[in-house]
Amino acid sequence: NAEAPKSRQEWQDNTPPTSLADKLLAYQVNGSFPITYTVSDGGSGVGRVELWYRYRTDSSATRSPWAQYGTGYTAVAVPFTRP
Repeated sequence: NAEAPKSRQEWQDNTPPTSLADKLLAYQVNGSFPITYTVSDGGSGVGRVELWYRYRTDSSATRSPWAQYGTGYTAVAVPFTRP
């Protein structure tokens, strides 16, 4: 009994996904607000979305370092609570 030859096909997605968060107001006075965004990938699709942010306490203060706010978002709006 001879086994039929096996074949394997591989595909590599060389096109990175694109993302864009909607513009926010310069100052947010509410403690919580949604951040809406769009993402797309014509190849293998989008597996997850990460939100990174930085802030400053007033217009003359130095901005904070970038910080990650959760991961794995799949909805089109992230409920963000400012620090």
